Amino acid sequence: MIEHYLWLTPVAVLAVLFLFRFVGCGLDEGGLLSTSPSYADAVESDSPVAFWQLQESDQTAVGTAFGLIAHAIGAASGPPPSAAVTPGTDTTGATLLVLSVTDFDQDSTTDTVSDSFGNTWHALKRSVDPTALTNLAIWYAWDQGGLPLVVGPGHTFTVSGAFSSIELTAWSGTKTGSDPFDQQNVGAAAGTATTAQPGSVTPSKPGSLVVTAGGFRAPGNYSVDAPYTVSDQKNYVDSVAMGSAQANFVQASAAATNPQWSTDGGATQIACAIASFLSVPTTLKASNEVGPPDGDLGLVSTPLTPDPGWHSNAIGTAVLQVGVVGPPPINAIETSDTSYRLNGGFVRVPYTAALNPAQFTLDMLVIPEWTLSPPDGKFYCVLESSGPAAPGVKNQGFALYAGPDDPTDPSSPSTWQFWVGDGSGFKRLGLKNPLAAGDPGLAVVGTPTYLAVTYSGSQAFLYIYYANRDLDQLSYELNYISYVAPVNQDLFIGISGPQRALFPPFPGPDPSSGSGFLYPFAGRIAEVAIYNTVLASSRLASHGMAAFTS
Repeated sequence: MIEHYLWLTPVAVLAVLFLFRFVGCGLDEGGLLSTSPSYADAVESDSPVAFWQLQESDQTAVGTAFGLIAHAIGAASGPPPSAAVTPGTDTTGATLLVLSVTDFDQDSTTDTVSDSFGNTWHALKRSVDPTALTNLAIWYAWDQGGLPLVVGPGHTFTVSGAFSSIELTAWSGTKTGSDPFDQQNVGAAAGTATTAQPGSVTPSKPGSLVVTAGGFRAPGNYSVDAPYTVSDQKNYVDSVAMGSAQANFVQASAAATNPQWSTDGGATQIACAIASFLSVPTTLKASNEVGPPDGDLGLVSTPLTPDPGWHSNAIGTAVLQVGVVGPPPINAIETSDTSYRLNGGFVRVPYTAALNPAQFTLDMLVIPEWTLSPPDGKFYCVLESSGPAAPGVKNQGFALYAGPDDPTDPSSPSTWQFWVGDGSGFKRLGLKNPLAAGDPGLAVVGTPTYLAVTYSGSQAFLYIYYANRDLDQLSYELNYISYVAPVNQDLFIGISGPQRALFPPFPGPDPSSGSGFLYPFAGRIAEVAIYNTVLASSRLASHGMAAFTS
């Protein structure tokens, strides 16, 4: 009780303000100054029993671009004097290589493309505007049946002909049929402020679209319309307005919307190549940095159409993206830290008793991405370890949610909420004390957020911090409810377990009908840690500051 009380006193607040904002240091357990560590170092220094850094880069999932080369030569005055060889890159795992060649003399179909591993390269059509300074050609090599693509470290690519720049993107995935490309379109209206080029026919089966576009006459940005994700876009030579871009879109059905490429001016021709991949299972794991168990990645069956009484959001296409950097960066200090983007995607961690201790601390970095204004009245699960499931109400374990402060009021703002099972039901721990004037309390904000929960034999606190939040509005004591630890139930990150309804009709959707999951988190999660101790407030402050204050 004493450490939490001191944390809330004005003297303690002023001390922490001084230490963190003016000295740039953290507090150790004894309250002494120490150099501020990174967020991950701060978390690990307090000896968690589990620490999942959700920062893996998936090179096996469908349509994932993981190798990029941009190589610029030549100048506006004319073509280069000889062939060029790109720097080497590691293409291990690739099943499709797409090479975009920007040329000067519009003879791209007579250029020569080869690589250091002897793969066969195929020329696709090109942009063909005679008034453009440069045009774009697309070449590809792929893993086809009895002639597999040769890939690996040190892979180089040679292009000869009248060209000025080349770009390679390596994609992973599988494709049936005789050719990885379904169709290609060229041509776009010139001289307009915004130019859009529709893609051609969509693939015949659900999977992932890979789209390549380029061939611009004047400077300007270009992008693919939502919901496509641009993997890369470049202008190569300062004196020459040209470039290309890569994008991918995982489609829910064969009738996926055709892609449209847009520019903010000056485009004359856009060459648009479309490849499609079929889904393949991923072997990626969410690695536990301090030892087993690792987490398995999963997706709910879609469409997800929950009963309105459950207050769970519906999903048309489930999302599980790994290696997401931003914007914004989820860690303002370590801006290269990646995260998982989830909306129907989740991490499932096999049960161990160590993940369900009698007293504990939960610690995590998240970014909510659902609509907060106006409120949507839905619940979103960050983490849950609960049980049992059918035939009744879950009544064991703990969970951290965001959801309407008053579930009976559709206009109620979304707040962070800690729930526990006390043996008779699953109950929210509400605020013990009223909020002071101007205190945002547990309100959810659509920004990178540090969250922590401490739970002992007599007290529970919820901590919230994000950039520029007042330091005297970090810790909130909750009304205490004794919890019963679950037995033989897996832990979930980004979703509740099967048949874990918070509200009737209980116990939730029947898994045999497609998907028993509820409350998918819509946003990004980068770190989740569990401790079997109640960490001091000073340690939790150092964790939050390490993510948002240098």
